[in-house]
Amino acid sequence: MKEHIKYINPEDIATSGYYVSYLYGDMGKRKTVTACSMVKEKGLLVSSDQSWIVLKKDIHKEIAKRITIVEYEGWTQLEYLDYEKYDTAIFDTTSKMITMYLDLLFDKADWGKNSQGKPKYREAMVSRDPLLNNLSTTAPIDYKVTRDVFRPVFNKIMQLPCHKIFTSQVHMPSPLNDKDTIIRPDIPQATSRLVGEFASVLGYIHSKKEGIVIGVDETAMSYLGKSRIEGIQGTMLLDNFIKTYRSVI
Repeated sequence: MKEHIKYINPEDIATSGYYVSYLYGDMGKRKTVTACSMVKEKGLLVSSDQSWIVLKKDIHKEIAKRITIVEYEGWTQLEYLDYEKYDTAIFDTTSKMITMYLDLLFDKADWGKNSQGKPKYREAMVSRDPLLNNLSTTAPIDYKVTRDVFRPVFNKIMQLPCHKIFTSQVHMPSPLNDKDTIIRPDIPQATSRLVGEFASVLGYIHSKKEGIVIGVDETAMSYLGKSRIEGIQGTMLLDNFIKTYRSVI
C-alpha cells in the first residue's frame, strides 16, 4: 500500500494568486465599505440589499469609483454574470441571498404528504389561536436542498480568475441553546462551509473601545475566524486590515 501514498511537497504547489474573503458582522459595522475598500482597481458588487447606498457618502467617493453594482435577482444569475473585467467580485450580503432562497422553498416547495395526510418533513404548529394553526417552519430538507443548490454555484465562483469577497450578517449565540455558543456568519452551517472551506480570510467585524475591528484569530473560543494571509492575524483595526490586504494583492 505504501507505493500508492501520494506525498505533497508544499514548495511544488502553485497557488492561483486569488483570495477568498468571508466577512461577517452586525448591521452598520462597515462590511460593505470594507469589502469595496479591498478592491484593487475594479470591483463588481452583487448586492442583495441596499447596503451599497453607503457608497454615496462623499467620504467614500474614491472607493465608489472602483465599484460596479449589480442587483441580485437569484442564484442562477451568479453563474452567468460577466466577471472578466473585474479584479474582485463581492457578494453582499450572501446571508440575504441564502435567506431569499430558503423563503422561496418555504413558499413554493411542497414535499408531499405523509401516511397521515399531513405535510412531509415540515411540522405544523398547533395553537389555541386559530389564526396560528397549521403554520409551519423550515425543515432540515429545506437546508439540505439549499446547500445542494448553492454548492455548484459557489464551486464555479471559486474558479473565477479574480478575488472573491462574501459578506454576511452575524449569528449570535442563543441563550436558550447550550450547543449554540459560537458567534458565526448568519448562514446555515452546511451552506456556510461551502464558502468557509475556501476562505483565505474568515473575519468577524465588530466594535471595541479602540474602534471597529476584524477578528481572524483561529484560537478564539467565542467566534469563527481564520487567516491564511501573512500579516493578517489576531484582532486588527479595519483600516490596518485593509491596508495589509491590499499590500498582499
